[in-house]
Amino acid sequence: MVARDEPAAGAARLVEVVRAWRHGAVNRLQVALGWLQLGRPERAAAALADWCRQLEWEGAALRHWPPEAAAFYLTWRARCEAAGLEVVWRPPGGPAGGPDPARGRAGAGGPAGRWNGPDAARLAAVLEAAREAARQVPGQRIWLQWDGPGASLVAGLEGNAGPEGEGPAAG
Repeated sequence: MVARDEPAAGAARLVEVVRAWRHGAVNRLQVALGWLQLGRPERAAAALADWCRQLEWEGAALRHWPPEAAAFYLTWRARCEAAGLEVVWRPPGGPAGGPDPARGRAGAGGPAGRWNGPDAARLAAVLEAAREAARQVPGQRIWLQWDGPGASLVAGLEGNAGPEGEGPAAG
């Protein structure tokens, strides 16, 4: 009986991940469209370039992680999206904690957790702790940084209010 339920559970997780990714993609495209409608193509281009960098840094990590870890991350990311929690990736090679060079904002006291792979259970603990901490402190986003094969994934929290705001409201 359990074996028959596993494909259904896997399919449900896949649908959850795709829905969350699609929702996030639509939100980011709406932000860019809003900037274009306001006559600010440079802001639209910056928003799209930032999203492309985020996808690049996330993809670089997922290509090197064990499938179980990547699958957990994608499901976790979907749950964050559904809960309205923002997850941002920091550039590889930058300092973990402190200011975010891509966004010019201060971190929230440094890393909250590390994962050195390949233990997916440890990754789950680090990501769940970050998600729970972000839920407890409104106005925080989760940041992740991974510096490549053999490096740790580092997670932490930072405030999400930009110097001029983030742009047109995304739905």
